[in-house]
Amino acid sequence: MGQKSNSKGNRFELEARTLLRRWWGCPFERTTTHHGSTKKDLPGDLVAINPAIQCPFCIEAKHDEAKIRLEPHLHNPGGSLFSSALEQAWAQAEEMEHGLDLIPALLCKRNFQPVLFVWPHELDLGVERMMLRWDRKGFDGLSLWVSVAPFEAVSALPPAEVSRIARALLLSYGPTFRPWRRTRRG
Repeated sequence: MGQKSNSKGNRFELEARTLLRRWWGCPFERTTTHHGSTKKDLPGDLVAINPAIQCPFCIEAKHDEAKIRLEPHLHNPGGSLFSSALEQAWAQAEEMEHGLDLIPALLCKRNFQPVLFVWPHELDLGVERMMLRWDRKGFDGLSLWVSVAPFEAVSALPPAEVSRIARALLLSYGPTFRPWRRTRRG
């Protein structure tokens, strides 16, 4: 990855941290250092550092120019919804949420476009959203349905209500089953 691209990603993580702080009312910490290494035992790219805050998401943040293809996907259902970088980010969020009772989510952005929030469609936050089928590569022919909405719309929801809805969903599935988890091939 080029230095400009890496800098853009770092700037977006800082922007995402600010957006999350404003929404949840507490500081969020980046789990990567400025050298790119990760801090151990912290899930996702950004985590709430106040243990009293019950943010239910394992959040990955990606600034991936021209790679978030919502419009082409609507006209070409067999096409890829996300670039391989965003697919990898989703896989990271899924992997890190295992055993933590968290829900994978992406904050993603293109240049000159609003920040998008992507989460599993099973979590109905009551916000207007676009539901899309994501045919992921390297999985056993299983599709994942995701919800996509501007972050601005999602962040208008009260954090306590989001937390309550998410916890109810997680409890309804029991301690091990999560419909957004898929088995990788090979």
